Amino acid sequence: MMKPQMITRRFFAFLAGVSLAITTSSFAQPAWIGEPLEKAGPSDAQPCNWIEFHGSRANDALRIAFRSAHPIDFNRGAAYCVYLDADNNRNTGFRGGGNDFPIGADYLLQGIFLFRYTGDGTGWAWTQIGEVPHEVAGNWASYTLNASLLPITGASVGAMLYGDNTAPGVGGNRVDVMPAGALRAGGGGPFIAIPAN
Repeated sequence: MMKPQMITRRFFAFLAGVSLAITTSSFAQPAWIGEPLEKAGPSDAQPCNWIEFHGSRANDALRIAFRSAHPIDFNRGAAYCVYLDADNNRNTGFRGGGNDFPIGADYLLQGIFLFRYTGDGTGWAWTQIGEVPHEVAGNWASYTLNASLLPITGASVGAMLYGDNTAPGVGGNRVDVMPAGALRAGGGGPFIAIPAN
């Protein structure tokens, strides 16, 4: 027969485990988001496998969130790249090393750091701006970029997600892009438009 103290200890250990499970899973989907601007089904076991992307603009701030099929690990920062076209002009930002991006990315959000493009359109040249306010829980990440970090001059912000699972330390063997088919020679592929609210 089990002693009452043992039952009590086990019961409280059980409750602590339940409480921890509730705490860690209670923040999954960020509260501000609604319908995704882009969705995709999980396709394989790559570390970064995009599922959803959300974005909104309010009070001169850009909020974005994404969900991956697997838990997000920002120690693999290069796997989570969000390219942002803040002036709605493909000719003024990074168009991809092979000129195959659908946008001209003025900014790159890589992991938790924001970079501003300083190159000629296809050369890899970025200046780090700094760490971006963010939250991560499980397979969700969300960010708030105010105007001092990312000034928006276009009517909408173009976005493209590039999961470089082949980067050193990531552990995958292919790139995952959102939207699907975004990379096309000379541009022209689909991208995500984050409209002004």
